Amino acid sequence: METNLKERIFSLLQEEPYTPTELSRVLGTHHFTVAKILSRLMMESPVIKSKKVGRYEVFWIKKEPLEEYVNYVRDVTPLSPRIEVLVTLYNMGAQSSEKAVSISGFSGEQRKLIDELAGKQRVVITTRGLVYLTELGKGIAKGAKIAHNL
Repeated sequence: METNLKERIFSLLQEEPYTPTELSRVLGTHHFTVAKILSRLMMESPVIKSKKVGRYEVFWIKKEPLEEYVNYVRDVTPLSPRIEVLVTLYNMGAQSSEKAVSISGFSGEQRKLIDELAGKQRVVITTRGLVYLTELGKGIAKGAKIAHNL
């Protein structure tokens, strides 16, 4: 029962700040029970913050600014085919000239995208038909992997 309450309280705090009394009304439990669970949650999870405002204590989950931005990017921007090619190359390990991969392993559409990415200096295509990521391409691919949980 208490673990279920912990999970529900944690979930509610992710949405917006609450006082123990407000949480108790939402959850239908006594505010002392909620206060006890909140104090335990604060010890277990450093992301839960609190602040005294007059005679009330408000609790919330502090998100890092980067985390909020990553969530925004994930929700708003779909993964483009160009980014997918960069991530594929990153996952294949094509991150230097020594680790370049053959362009023949890609479909015709992907090859067109690789040519386009080479023009934008995201990848390098060698004279032997090998391709690898530039520093900029690596950075974009790594960011896309983080932002889209790939």
